[in-house]
Amino acid sequence: MEEVRERLAAAWKSVEEHWQDSCEVWDDAVRRSFEQQYWEDAAKTATSALAEMEALEETIAQIRRRLS
Repeated sequence: MEEVRERLAAAWKSVEEHWQDSCEVWDDAVRRSFEQQYWEDAAKTATSALAEMEALEETIAQIRRRLS
């Protein structure tokens, strides 16, 4: 699970970096609309998913410790 979360975190970081690069050269109403309609929700979803995956990892680790 940790490996998957780390891969997802790295992929999301890359996407965020590309988005920031795009924002530097694409600054018009269409970009702002896209950001509001899609990007902000995607960012919240990705951040939330990563946090939930980390919490799940901790829960699994606790269960393993209790069963050992």
